[in-house]
Amino acid sequence: MSATLQLYILCYNRAELARQAIQSALAQTEKRFQLVISDNSTDGKTKAMVEAEFPHVDYRFRDPHLKALDHFNLCLAEATADHVCLFHDDDLLAPRYVERVLAAVARHPGVAAIGVNAWIAEEGRPERLSFSTRGAEHPVRDAAQLASHYFARYQIGIAPFPGYVYARASVDGLRFDPAEGKYSDVMWLLRVVERGGMVWVVEPLMTYRLHAANDSRQESIGDRLRLMAYFKRHEPIVGGNLLEDFRFFVYKKALELDRARLRTLPPTRRETMMGYLKRYRCRRMGRFDQHLALLRRTRLRIAQRLGGSS
Repeated sequence: MSATLQLYILCYNRAELARQAIQSALAQTEKRFQLVISDNSTDGKTKAMVEAEFPHVDYRFRDPHLKALDHFNLCLAEATADHVCLFHDDDLLAPRYVERVLAAVARHPGVAAIGVNAWIAEEGRPERLSFSTRGAEHPVRDAAQLASHYFARYQIGIAPFPGYVYARASVDGLRFDPAEGKYSDVMWLLRVVERGGMVWVVEPLMTYRLHAANDSRQESIGDRLRLMAYFKRHEPIVGGNLLEDFRFFVYKKALELDRARLRTLPPTRRETMMGYLKRYRCRRMGRFDQHLALLRRTRLRIAQRLGGSS
């Protein structure tokens, strides 16, 4: 029996973008999936649009309005198919998204999640791939590898969060934790990958649109510190090297913000952070994983250039 898939499009006060996302879902070459519109809007525009233009689609209006992570959790709790995707209303699905994802599920029946590559669309910049690697698929074995793709140096990039398809049996009992803040999606994925690994499809199967209202554009030093505390608690899983890399990232961003505000950090804390950055830059030169990752990235770029010139 083939796997079943529920594709949720999570909406919030972006009726025009939601229309485009719904149209991209209805244009799939593979029709063996259930489309669910989960509308968490407060302005009524998405509701009116869906009722007028897509009356045949499974539409669920959330009243009362939910916080974003509570909305994710409700959709996970409602899902009944073998696999579920929590897609966002401001992104677009490529026509072969469902076809390729279900094919990947068939090839990897025990995997916890399937991620996909994406074209990153940002106004004023050329489109670029979310991650770059050779081959048709990229396996992600565990939390250490996944975390490194997010925060270690010289990495291939990441599969965008909205494009993931989860095996419902693998994520049974897992929920997003609002206390984890901005990086709750990363922490969620770190828990998911430990349930059975992931596979990323290298073909770009969605368009991830960056704009001023993206949640990903809004973060704080506090968000980063919460994630660093998570890495400290789970150091045996994510590894000490990743913790070092992320601490460097956090301190560097904090000092950049400090300079922009004409120094609001206490002098002792500023000196501590600056001392760590200096020591880190020296230590990383002796780390094998840094050199290996840089070598892999260099080889990939050479292969891409040779391929583009052939």
